[in-house]
Amino acid sequence: MRNSWDDRNSLFIGFKAGKNSVGHAHLDIGSFVLDASGYRWVVDLGADNYNLPGYFGKNRWDYYRLRAEGHNTVVINPSNQPDQEIDADTKIIKFVSKDTYSFAIADIKDAYRKFCEKFERGILLDKKDKFVIVEDDIVLKDKGEIWWFLHTPANIKLKEDGKKAFWKLRINPFTQLY
Repeated sequence: MRNSWDDRNSLFIGFKAGKNSVGHAHLDIGSFVLDASGYRWVVDLGADNYNLPGYFGKNRWDYYRLRAEGHNTVVINPSNQPDQEIDADTKIIKFVSKDTYSFAIADIKDAYRKFCEKFERGILLDKKDKFVIVEDDIVLKDKGEIWWFLHTPANIKLKEDGKKAFWKLRINPFTQLY
């Protein structure tokens, strides 16, 4: 989703559903990236070194960049490894694109089927006022611990109540979009 095709400073959101079992896949269902003002604010860490021990074998899910926690998504009951179902198959169930907004909703429950009765992640891009909302609708089967991960080169400052965060991006030529 994007608010402009012609402005390199526009808002862009890339959002993932699909299969964890395809070749070279990471456990990254529900992950997203966000670009704004010519910078990548929410980043994907990318590929690891394929020559790491057991990278395509028994140690695959030991590597941070391959697990859900290494992506901009949720981990439920973090002691569980791997942290998403390896054979998960998920879909975008609704997508709307209008002049003033776009949104997508993915049913990603299959990635967390051991713990969830329902898990839908929605992302809204307000093209007019230029903001983004990420919303998770999670119904756990039992009590559980939910961790929400986001990777950014920005400096994060929390308000005193601990409920709001503000970002200030450190200018880095490697995060600038071209």
